[in-house]
Amino acid sequence: MKNRIFHSIYTKFLVTFLGALFFSSTLTFGVVYWSQLGSILDQIRVELVNQAQAVQTLNREQLSDEAITGLYTQGIVVSRIVASLDEVGAVLSEEERAKLEQGEIVYLVAYQSHDLPMALGKLTDGYVVTMPNLEKNQIVGFMNLQRTTMLVTLLIGSVLMGHAMS
Repeated sequence: MKNRIFHSIYTKFLVTFLGALFFSSTLTFGVVYWSQLGSILDQIRVELVNQAQAVQTLNREQLSDEAITGLYTQGIVVSRIVASLDEVGAVLSEEERAKLEQGEIVYLVAYQSHDLPMALGKLTDGYVVTMPNLEKNQIVGFMNLQRTTMLVTLLIGSVLMGHAMS
């Protein structure tokens, strides 16, 4: 009985169809991932730098640190103000430190053990640290959307295949 199931045309067709569906979904997942991830990272970089610049501007306008950080704690990018770079935990080169002291924004792709980008800026009496909001992380959302799309495609294909064969 078992031998008949594995050698039936239905089983061979089902395995071939699901294999082709899985392969094409995986290939599509990879292509979309590699083609869109750079764009998403560029958008995050722009958001981080823009928000750090906005905090610098508000700091020059004599707005309190609490008021400034209160404005930037709920979005996809969050900012906090620290008194020294030691509180940040990022290792900066001499060139990056010089840029910070000149008032420029320094963008770090990843720091320490975290794989998150960060933007740093000098304020009158401290530094602004701008990072992606982990509760609203765009990269994780993008990956989850791709994974869900692939699984739904496989599920629909399996249901249609099972319905067509019965």
